[in-house]
Amino acid sequence: MRMSERDVESGMVILIQGDKARVRLLENDACEECNARIFCRPGSDGVREMLAYNHIKASVGDRVDIAETSNLLLKLSFMQFGVPLIGLLSGILFVNVFNLALFSFPHELVMSIGGLIGLLLGGTLTWIWSKKVAKTISCVFEISAIQNR
Repeated sequence: MRMSERDVESGMVILIQGDKARVRLLENDACEECNARIFCRPGSDGVREMLAYNHIKASVGDRVDIAETSNLLLKLSFMQFGVPLIGLLSGILFVNVFNLALFSFPHELVMSIGGLIGLLLGGTLTWIWSKKVAKTISCVFEISAIQNR
């Protein structure tokens, strides 16, 4: 199932770890196309498990629904693709607006170099931000409902 703010995934709680629970997810046909497949951990036996916040106090053995906590996947996608793209376009526009010249190189080549520099700056900004976020977030998902209660 594609994970978004309205979509949920079903699973069974197999372990409680403080305010988090390890949930064994049910296999379905959409697993290969899921946007969140990097967050579940398929083991050697193909079983998918995910750590989720357990604010509603589910117990081991409960069938639960899990959902994304705060549109983090959308934010990550923007940072991964949007910021470098904005950097690329900004670099090209900067060279074009200020009509910068680099020796006797053609203007198109200078714009390409400006775009590459902008792309690198955007990628660096994304890398720094992602390192900072990785230290603060321990779970991307939370248990949103208990099915068998």
